[in-house]
Amino acid sequence: MKCQAISSRWGALEFEPQGNASIGLIPVGRGEMRTARIFVCLFLLIFMAGCASRIIKIEQPYTPFERPYYTVLSPQGADWRFIETDAPGKHVLTFFLPPRETTHTVYASVKEVPSKPNFDTPEEFHSFLQKAQSLGLDERRFTVIEEDIRLDDKFGKFSVAYSSKVEDHGAARMDDAPFLIMQTYGYFFIHPYAKNLLMEIEYSERGKPDQLDADFVEKGKAFVSGLRLKEK
Repeated sequence: MKCQAISSRWGALEFEPQGNASIGLIPVGRGEMRTARIFVCLFLLIFMAGCASRIIKIEQPYTPFERPYYTVLSPQGADWRFIETDAPGKHVLTFFLPPRETTHTVYASVKEVPSKPNFDTPEEFHSFLQKAQSLGLDERRFTVIEEDIRLDDKFGKFSVAYSSKVEDHGAARMDDAPFLIMQTYGYFFIHPYAKNLLMEIEYSERGKPDQLDADFVEKGKAFVSGLRLKEK
């Protein structure tokens, strides 16, 4: 059993929106110095990773964004920004909120990776992701508070839901805090109508405990529910 082009979940996502942590396929960040710094770092990431669209402000919640194999709605709430990046081996739609505090960031993304996954059963796929998560966790930086990785057929037979909350001891800016809390909700799956396409959708937030959104899970679920897969 082999699967190409999957990076581990706790990778390194610091485009200075956040840090790199998620069964993630690419970096998209969370940390922040200030808004201007974030945009500079974001452009550096773009130049390193591939070409990208300009950053746009989303005027209406639930604005649809179209890709050949899916449509996704922008997250609920106001002031979201959007950027689309395309690099060899991956394509990413990223939504993020301009940070109002240097220690607090929120982003959502849909990532697609052309690949040739070869799993005989959903259980094998699930086991592979669990192992990837375990191998990718940098225990020097992250301390797991809670975590759940389970089979869930929301996006077909080979579909895994995940949620996590961790202490991040290595964020770029923590001010006087000993660590920040990073929470993530999402799905990782093989597109049921495009078998050579691996996809991940996630909603993530990082900040001090008193900065975190009490409705985080509900907003994450709402974002995930805005993804519609296309038959081709």
